[in-house]
Amino acid sequence: MISCEKLGRMKMLVCSVDGVLTDGSVTYANDTDIRTFHVLDGLATRLAGWNDFPVAWISARLMCPVNRRGDDINVKVYSGIADKEVGVRLAARDADVALSDIAFVGYDLNDIPAMRLVGLPLAVKGAVPEVAALAECITELPGGQGAIREIIEMIFKSQGRWESAIECYLECLRNPYVGTIAVNTEI
Repeated sequence: MISCEKLGRMKMLVCSVDGVLTDGSVTYANDTDIRTFHVLDGLATRLAGWNDFPVAWISARLMCPVNRRGDDINVKVYSGIADKEVGVRLAARDADVALSDIAFVGYDLNDIPAMRLVGLPLAVKGAVPEVAALAECITELPGGQGAIREIIEMIFKSQGRWESAIECYLECLRNPYVGTIAVNTEI
């Protein structure tokens, strides 16, 4: 189990995409990649961003669905980066966060270099054994099924800010001019 102190030091979350944000499946339809994302992960990612906790995604593949989902929830996506260590370094630089203050979530062998680099290596349930062995914590939920929500909640609760993050979100629902939710309140 990770100490609350270590979780409390984290300032950024960086995620691999396939197997972490998705169930690892790849579907092709008319020369287009199709990915399915879980709404629990999306909402928690938005909460993180609204509460000055950046989240970034790194993918070795160039995928329009991933970039579109990232745009939808205001996540910086680093796509086409096979070397995840390079991706983490770019994300850290862009967010001005020390590598030791980053939690990285992995699933497969290409995530190992990034996991060795960051302050808190994590894995989702079902990760390959080599990745699971490096992880300080493995989620109870598998990738694509709310594992990122689980991690963000764990970090925010350890930092004592989960309740205020929820209130921030609820305020955004009540007031369409707060945050980045555009809401049509006309009935």
